[in-house]
Amino acid sequence: MSKGLKYSRWLQGSLVITALGLMTGCALIPDSTLSQQDSKPEVSVDWQTLKATDSVAKPVRWWALFHDDVLTSLESRAEKNNLDLQLAAIRWKESRAQLGLVSSQKNVQLSVDGGFSSIGLSEDAPLAGVGAPTSRIDTWTLSTGASWEMDFWGYLSDKEKAAKEQLQATAFENDMVQVSLSADIARSYWRLRGVQAQQRFLEEQIKISKDRYGLAQNREQNGVGTNYQTQTMKAELSDVTAKLPSLEHQEAVLKNALALLLGLSPHALDAELSGQLQAPSMPTVLAVGVPSDLARNRPDILMAGAKLRASIAQVSAANADFYPRIRLTASVGALSNDLSDLGSWDSRQYSVGPSFHLPIFEGGKLRQTLALTEAKQKEAAVTYRKTVLSAWHEVENSLGAWSSESESVRRLNAAQEQREVALHAAVRSFQEGAADRGDVLDAKQSLVSAKRSLMDGQVSQALAMIALYRSLGGDWSGDVKQPFSGEKVSK
Repeated sequence: MSKGLKYSRWLQGSLVITALGLMTGCALIPDSTLSQQDSKPEVSVDWQTLKATDSVAKPVRWWALFHDDVLTSLESRAEKNNLDLQLAAIRWKESRAQLGLVSSQKNVQLSVDGGFSSIGLSEDAPLAGVGAPTSRIDTWTLSTGASWEMDFWGYLSDKEKAAKEQLQATAFENDMVQVSLSADIARSYWRLRGVQAQQRFLEEQIKISKDRYGLAQNREQNGVGTNYQTQTMKAELSDVTAKLPSLEHQEAVLKNALALLLGLSPHALDAELSGQLQAPSMPTVLAVGVPSDLARNRPDILMAGAKLRASIAQVSAANADFYPRIRLTASVGALSNDLSDLGSWDSRQYSVGPSFHLPIFEGGKLRQTLALTEAKQKEAAVTYRKTVLSAWHEVENSLGAWSSESESVRRLNAAQEQREVALHAAVRSFQEGAADRGDVLDAKQSLVSAKRSLMDGQVSQALAMIALYRSLGGDWSGDVKQPFSGEKVSK
């Protein structure tokens, strides 16, 4: 039989086996349990109901609207030293390395192998009895091999796509940590300044309560007051004084919370945060732009979308795994019993040809892998829809909170102004003899209470503003979508 005829029959046999493998692989693929909704990457949300608050240019760093140098410094240092951010960056590097591993499987694999062996048969060995030499035989080998998998059904491509989407998801996770970090710092900082302001107001109230208690004692001694009035003023002084330790503890806790966000030890920021007692200023205009555009750029929505696309690619890869895996392999080298002859033409050896692997029965492994990836895709789809819906609610609630807190501050500010007018009237009446000193102290007490309420309202307004910016993604510098766009994946 001629060599050409042998080759032809070998080729025909290979084609028949491959065709049977394809049919068998197709027959083994179970029916998909995914619905069209499970693969839908979009969610129908009426973002247009979120109206623009104003048309002011959006800030690059929203906390700059408070015009507080200490807060700006804290935010800047936290971006460099926060441990959660460092962990997020490490996780991104892990995902990038994973993408590199997956992508490398699509490339040609090259290797160089070499070796030396020395074999000697025993004189009592069966082969020696039939004439095999018992002297030592040295063997030197040197070869270069190459292999490449032909990705006919997209198994490797789908794996690579899933790894790319997972890398994007990890990048968006880093953005989420940044948004949460900036909001946590601003929230803790505002609460700290609010507590410090409350301490100052409380010290004023303690001074006024002492004056009222002393006045009640004088009235009782002069017979124009009762012991009941004196004891009432004494109890009021005790009540006001008792609030001071709690505020001092809250101040210490908030300082330590800020230190932790900056990756510092407890009390590391005590001196820095005790020098400035004035609360940050509130912006007169809130520059949030168009919420319907910004909310869709929230890192958690983008991350959920990337994970959904990754799960879709994983399902495609699990389906492709039912088909044969075909590889082209080739090697060339030399084999000789003498090192000096290793480079001679007579020592050459080579091999070239395709190979394929067809899974026929693996104990249900492929079916269960497909079922697992489909279940994960369903989970990712539900998670995406839940994330979008939650974001919609957060933006709506945050806009409402900002509006209501702003109105409360406006009314509290008017109430403080009225208390100031009442104090001036009480002082004037006291000077004219139409009122006593107790009326002046009562007016002062009411004014300090109004200031405390206004400070509480301003803190609540600031927290509502922080929650609004956080619900809208927190940052509009253009870095949210591609925080690591400058780095390339090495294949």
